[in-house]
Amino acid sequence: MLEYYNIILYSGGQEVMAWYFILLIVLASLLFLHILFIIVVYNIMLYHPKFDENYALMTKEEMHTLKYKIREAEKDTIRVPYTHEYLQIGKYKMHAQFYNQGSNKSVIILHGYCARIEYRMMDMPFYYNNGFNVLMVDLRAHGESEGKYITLGALESKDTMEWIKWLSKKTKNSKIVLDGVSMGAATVLNCAGNPNLPDNVVGVIADCSFTSPYDMAKYLLWHYGKSIPYGSLYLGWLYTKWFLHYDLKKDAPIENVKHAKIPALIIHGDSDKFVPFNMSQKIYDAYAGGKSRLITKGTGHALSSVLHTKECHTAITNFLKKVI
Repeated sequence: MLEYYNIILYSGGQEVMAWYFILLIVLASLLFLHILFIIVVYNIMLYHPKFDENYALMTKEEMHTLKYKIREAEKDTIRVPYTHEYLQIGKYKMHAQFYNQGSNKSVIILHGYCARIEYRMMDMPFYYNNGFNVLMVDLRAHGESEGKYITLGALESKDTMEWIKWLSKKTKNSKIVLDGVSMGAATVLNCAGNPNLPDNVVGVIADCSFTSPYDMAKYLLWHYGKSIPYGSLYLGWLYTKWFLHYDLKKDAPIENVKHAKIPALIIHGDSDKFVPFNMSQKIYDAYAGGKSRLITKGTGHALSSVLHTKECHTAITNFLKKVI
């Protein structure tokens, strides 16, 4: 029977069973396919992502509310002058819209994953009407900003540091507040812990940030991809570290906020199923600077300012009074 199932190879008088080599080939092929699968998945996630309503984690009513408030904000600001600004960072040209009213206080507004400037437009009138110069930034590989891959707040925070320098020169060192949602929140929190953060940056507002890209990938793998082996997480970490040149574990808000010196307002909806609410609790606990928080009840991912606009604006106003 063994002779029936195994082919015997003869080499130097020694018998070697072919099934041994076949098994190695099969295992190597499976490993190669798994690695290829991970590369494809990470490329889909990180290569120039675009917003798709079909996959948005919100109801039709929530999407309708978001679009309505964006349209209303655009109507309110249609006559407000602004300029398109471009900043060369490395080999990529980054884009922003600048609403300059010659004020001594400014805000940089950052959107989240897959979004662009438009999706933060509803927050622009609030700041402008309160006397702020407003810089709305397209993060790398989003909107009109160049770039191939996003880095979930790692290189985006370095880009934001360059925008801070640009804005400081443009406004003669006005006091600057950073306001980010989701990946934008992770970005501003990374900036808050940067030892080279200029003194005129006086506060950060972070809505529904994740603790780290690695924790986020781990959660999504457990929550949505239970059939995918956990080895995929390690392979993804290696892929981003070796080929995209950032560390999913180290380039993380939960680590950087331990060095923060400026005040922060942490916002999160307690029903967020994309970035778990407990992540903001961990960030809040780890944050080394002054801190306050707002928890919006029954709110999903990145919807606090959409569904609880008045509550958010009240909390932000109180925060700004302390830092400006």
